[in-house]
Amino acid sequence: MPEGQRINNIEPEALDDDLLEVDEDDSSSTPVERPIGEETLPSIPESSSPSDNENHSVKSSSRSSGARRRLAASNSRPSSGISRPSSGISRPSSSNNGRLTGKAGRSIGNARRPSGKAKPSKKDLFISRALLIVGSLLLVSALTIGGLLIYQYRIAQNSYREMSGFVTLPVQSDSMFSFPTLGPEQVPKELTIEETVVDWEGLKAINSDTVGWIIIPGTRVNYPIVQGSDNTFYLTHLADRRANSSGAIFVDSAGSGSLNAKNNFIYGHNMRDGSMFSDMYLYMNQQYLIDHKSIYILTPECTYELRAIACLRISGSEQIRTFSFSSNNDFANYRDNLLSYSISTSRDYNEIRPRVDTLYSFITCDNRDNSYRVIVTAIPVRSFVPVAPTEP
Repeated sequence: MPEGQRINNIEPEALDDDLLEVDEDDSSSTPVERPIGEETLPSIPESSSPSDNENHSVKSSSRSSGARRRLAASNSRPSSGISRPSSGISRPSSSNNGRLTGKAGRSIGNARRPSGKAKPSKKDLFISRALLIVGSLLLVSALTIGGLLIYQYRIAQNSYREMSGFVTLPVQSDSMFSFPTLGPEQVPKELTIEETVVDWEGLKAINSDTVGWIIIPGTRVNYPIVQGSDNTFYLTHLADRRANSSGAIFVDSAGSGSLNAKNNFIYGHNMRDGSMFSDMYLYMNQQYLIDHKSIYILTPECTYELRAIACLRISGSEQIRTFSFSSNNDFANYRDNLLSYSISTSRDYNEIRPRVDTLYSFITCDNRDNSYRVIVTAIPVRSFVPVAPTEP
């Protein structure tokens, strides 16, 4: 039977979903499956009778109609063998910089990839520059203030070094008034005060307000003592009257310039470079007080050896400046009230406190709280006439 007849005798409805192709050379060969979407219709034999052609035309039309229905049904369900209609939009490629283009090559949207960090706005640049300028100004200000402080310290040290030339200690220390003062102890701990000689005329020639000299062995306290008409001038002026933040060691303006009153107040700054009365702050430690109990005050008329008995910490608002007392009992009440603020005392404090009838108070600021004062209280132990300087 011819190939066309064999296929035409099969009803279209009886065909499987997959179309079959028959090899023309071998009619007995097994059918070969064709994937959907690649279906081909069998060719019509060239030599056939009119009736065959007519019959073939009718069945071929019927078969074609069935094939179209099957093909439409096959296209309706997803299959990897069928290409989906093109949308007319080509995929982006490296040649068009990531833009989507249509058939005509026109750009559709902007699909550029971000190129690094976004450019800062003018506002961000302004803020950054303003912060940089402010930071630079603060740095310059800090360096300027620090430089001025160091300059002030140097001037003060040079001034007091010159004035110390009028005082001859029995043992001179090479480190006296060296800069900076923080370091080795300035005054020898073992000192024979009786052999100390002071040129009072030379000191008074520099400043007529000079009334004495204070020395504390084993510390850096070795300064002239002055007394002004008020208690503010020497807070900002050196003993030679030059303006300087280090100030001077000075006696209360309402007290006795001879430093022999019943109640004596001597003031000095607690400087950051360790000068002036900075070492008074160390007396809050009891052992330090015991080890540095001797304090010497020299005047043109007399030299006083004092003994530290207590260190107080008291608010600056407390009224402790009292210079006259109606009776010994009045002074005893004042003394007991003042010493009640003690935070460190000598070993024999309780024994000698009731006998105290004269007080020396050395006052400086508390570097932890500037509203408080640190006060070292001392009592006189002995006094003697100082050695007069020899004529040149």
